[in-house]
This record gives sequence, structure tokens and C-alpha cells, in this order.
Amino acid sequence: MYKILLLVLGWSVISASALADDGFGVRGGISWGYGEMENETQTIKTRDMNTIEAMALPGYRMGNFLVGAFLDYRRVGQNTKPEEVNNQNLRGGGYLLGVGSSYSYSTFSFLAAVSFVGQHKLSNKDASGQEVTYKKPLGFHLGAGMLFMKSYSADLMLSSVKYSEDELGSTTSDVSANKRAHWNAGLGISAYF
Repeated sequence: MYKILLLVLGWSVISASALADDGFGVRGGISWGYGEMENETQTIKTRDMNTIEAMALPGYRMGNFLVGAFLDYRRVGQNTKPEEVNNQNLRGGGYLLGVGSSYSYSTFSFLAAVSFVGQHKLSNKDASGQEVTYKKPLGFHLGAGMLFMKSYSADLMLSSVKYSEDELGSTTSDVSANKRAHWNAGLGISAYF
């Protein structure tokens, strides 16, 4: 019962303050989606992936426009069986940081962000027992949603990121000519503070 009370109280506070005045604001959300991961020359074969991510866009609000830092934390699972893709499993997790903006108009909301800092660390070690991390990302996030209850939106999300460095144990390699790529399309929910 207390959880319901906290949820209603939290919703009331958010609704009262969301999209109200210029100043500090935050858009936060979660999404789940489906996509693929590979590298450009297919030495890492294309495989189906699922992603759950939490994102935040804290920044300065000017009316219905919000601009600021973009933060994304993601967990990625591999749907394709490893034996179908050279016994490789790219499941793992990581984060992305960048800049972004959000705009709300009538009952619609839009999000655009560019990420240029972060990493994706694989859950499994390689055959020699070393940890594998993809680094030096460059990616984008796009979102479009329908606002409901004044400070929430149901969203369609699209993201794509390419990593140009591999870290195998303590050795870092430049893979700019053969970037590790991950795209994802999904559904989410966002809240505006």
C-alpha cells in the first residue's frame, strides 16, 4: 500500500513541476528494444541483440525545449546462439555519454542525442581468459513519443553506435577501419521533471 502512496505522491510532484518554467530540467526514461551487432567486415558476424537501457537528459529548460548532457546505461543480450556465430557472445553492458536535446509540442515529444564517450564491456572473457571492452564510441539516439498525464511519454526509440577501439585485457587496438556496430529500435517510457 505504501508503494502505491509513494507512486501517487511522486506523480503529483512531477506533474506539478514538469514543463512548468525555464531553469533546470530532466528527462529520464527506460526502453527495451531489438537490434543487431556486428563489425563492418563481418569478421564478427551479424547477430540479433536485445537491449534494455536507462537514459537521462539533465539540462536547461527553455519552455518546452531542454538541452543538456545525455547519459545512457545499457545491458545488452544476444538472441543468436553463439554456435551460429563462431561461438562468440557479445552480451554485456556499458554506458554512453554525450549531449542531447528534447522538445515537447502539444501531445508529442522528441529526443535527439549524440554520444562520444563510453564503453561496452562483454560479459564473457575471450578464449585466452581476457576481458574484452569496446571503447571510443560515436553514436546517436532519436526518439519520438506521445505525452500522457502531462509529464510522461510513451516513446519509439532508435539508436546506433560504432566503437573504434577494442581493449583486450590491458592492450588497446584501433579498429577504426573495422568498427564494432550496434543498432537498436525499441519502445520506452519517459518522465519529465
